[in-house]
Amino acid sequence: MTFKLLLKLAAVIALAVIFLAVGGEQTVLAGDCDFQQSGKGDDLLFFGPKYVAKGATIRVTLTAGPGLESLIILLTEFGDYRFSFSDTSPHTLTYKMPKSGEIGVILAWECSCDPLNTFVIHISGCSEAGPPAMNLFDGRINDHQGRDVAAPVAIYEGSIKVYGIDPASGDGWLDVDISAETIESVGIPTDAPVLLGQGKNHYTGIDIFVYRLPTGEFQLNTHYHDGKPYIFAWDTEKNKWHFAW
Repeated sequence: MTFKLLLKLAAVIALAVIFLAVGGEQTVLAGDCDFQQSGKGDDLLFFGPKYVAKGATIRVTLTAGPGLESLIILLTEFGDYRFSFSDTSPHTLTYKMPKSGEIGVILAWECSCDPLNTFVIHISGCSEAGPPAMNLFDGRINDHQGRDVAAPVAIYEGSIKVYGIDPASGDGWLDVDISAETIESVGIPTDAPVLLGQGKNHYTGIDIFVYRLPTGEFQLNTHYHDGKPYIFAWDTEKNKWHFAW
């Protein structure tokens, strides 16, 4: 960890402690709450304070190209905290609230990379409803009516098959095909995410990456044709998360 990153950490922790002590809005975030932002180069962010209900799962993800060093710190008003440093991408921290209270999230990163750094803070529990879109009833796992109607990919399980979608016609093309044998041989990584497979959208030429995370989940990273990120994760128990859409 570089000295510059440590200085950022010290400054932002002091600010976070003050914010949590003063207090913030008292709206219980018991449904899904996704907060997303992008930036280039070196940066830091303090998110909060937010009052979160007991049992909610908070998941913070930061992604970027090669050359990323990042810190994720989650603080609570009742003294619990989580700290995670990584020099790989994507970088994820997950925390389940043992009781209701205010939380703050610190993000600090250095990156020599050109791509945007994207962070997403997600609090679980949403049941949003949207208008039915028939293209989402074909067995794909990224089938959220409010977030996946115009998704740049369609993801299918068994093995992992990812179809790149033509933004003009809605047609699909098999761009990433990861066998069950590959998934089994990689297993669950112990230290850092492992790239299971990659390809390019046949229609747009945009990269598609599929990772296995140390927490056991799978994560797909790609972009829409206009450059907006699309990041989707899922596990073997039918749980799903949108980190960018």
